[in-house]
Amino acid sequence: MAEIPADRFKPRSGQMQARLFQNPHIGLAPTLFYGITIPLEPFDSGLDWEEQPVHTEFRLEFVRLPTRDWRNLDGKSFEVAQDDAEGSIYLGASHNPVDIRRIQFTRLGEATLRIDCSLFCDFESEMIADSMMVELTAEVEFEGMMVERDIIKGDLAEMDTIRTFISNLVSLDAFRMEPQVREDYVWLPRK
Repeated sequence: MAEIPADRFKPRSGQMQARLFQNPHIGLAPTLFYGITIPLEPFDSGLDWEEQPVHTEFRLEFVRLPTRDWRNLDGKSFEVAQDDAEGSIYLGASHNPVDIRRIQFTRLGEATLRIDCSLFCDFESEMIADSMMVELTAEVEFEGMMVERDIIKGDLAEMDTIRTFISNLVSLDAFRMEPQVREDYVWLPRK
């Protein structure tokens, strides 16, 4: 099987956000997750069936971290269980599973974090290349918290009720008081 040299994965600045999500169909109550996107510099994957250079990114979604306040991630390191995150990288015309083995956060600025992580890329599951461990350091901008409207009972006229409900799941003092209302509610980070 092909081998992709790990030094080709050069991260660019990425994004991170918190997300309150529920799925009543599987019995998942409203839960705080984090999502991290780390784009990579275009590179030659060495896979001859793929157009070069490759433009891709690591997508780390539904990451469960033991904190209600994103600001408390500073200086913390976590081992992430396989069931506590969903990760992928699109490479070789396939979505390849990625497991976060370790992730560490350092706050660099008001809403900027440095992430040092060990990612296990399972390229063998799609028979793309040999699976491998990738060590990355990337800066990400924390963009806030998204809350789907169907989680929140009520409307903006009942903002106190909404705040009370959300404060059971997340530290609201980490966010600006008034959400932006788009397709969903978006609370911007307090810096």
